[in-house]
Amino acid sequence: MADNQTLEQQLETLTQEIEKRKQLPVDGRRIESEPKPEKEHLHDIVGEKLYGETEHSPHEEERHEELPATHGGEEQSYNLPELHERVQKLVNSVFEKDLDSAVKEVRATDDAALIDAFHDALVDELHDHLVNTGKLEKL
Repeated sequence: MADNQTLEQQLETLTQEIEKRKQLPVDGRRIESEPKPEKEHLHDIVGEKLYGETEHSPHEEERHEELPATHGGEEQSYNLPELHERVQKLVNSVFEKDLDSAVKEVRATDDAALIDAFHDALVDELHDHLVNTGKLEKL
C-alpha cells in the first residue's frame, strides 16, 4: 500500500487484494471444494506487510513454543498481560492514523513477540471491521 493513503483507502485496497487472492489457484490448480477463508488471506496480507514478502514470521516456529496457541478458542497471544497494553495501543493507532504508520512503529521495536501478537490482534480487528462494514462476509 502506498504511503499517504487514508485508512479507508487502505481497507479498500486490503479488500481488493483479498478478492484477488480468492481467485488465484492453489498449488497450480483451482480448488473449489475448500477455498481459503477471507480471514486467512487477510492474515497473509498483513503478515507480508509486517515481515516482508514471506507469508510467516521469521520467528514463527519459536513463537509457537513460547506463546499460547492462537487457534481453537485458546488464549490469544495478544491477551498475554505483558503484551496486551502495547498491542492495543498499536491497534488503536491503526484506526486513529493508518495501517502503514502502525506497521512501521511495531517493526521499529524489533520485538518478535510483540510483532506476532500485533499481527494476530490486527487481523482479528480488521476482519471484524471489514465484516461490520459489509466489505467481507462473516465466517
